[in-house]
Amino acid sequence: MAQPSILIVDDDLDQLSILGAMLSNFPYNVNTALNGMRALEMLHEEVPAMVITDMVMPDVSGSDIIRAIRSDKRLDGTKVVIITSLMKYVSDDDKRLADRVMLKPIQKKDLEGMINDLLSY
Repeated sequence: MAQPSILIVDDDLDQLSILGAMLSNFPYNVNTALNGMRALEMLHEEVPAMVITDMVMPDVSGSDIIRAIRSDKRLDGTKVVIITSLMKYVSDDDKRLADRVMLKPIQKKDLEGMINDLLSY
């Protein structure tokens, strides 16, 4: 069986690097997308165990990504985690559709705990 993957989506390259480094010791393939459009392309190619997405991005927002995931039967088992620095960008629908919401800056222990909680196989 292939190793499960986690897709991180953020238009901030530093944030992608930080989150990727935090996940380096986990038994998951970590993939990154620097924008929402690329994330949607990747979701057509692969079914990740989890998507961690920023909300405020140009062109395709985190809300758009969440709705695309929840409307695609192939992605029924994919966990969705919102990361944001401001809760005002997270609607009640976003909160309902996501499995977890985390405020930036993300602490490694919190990220690890969330992954262990949501992806306990």
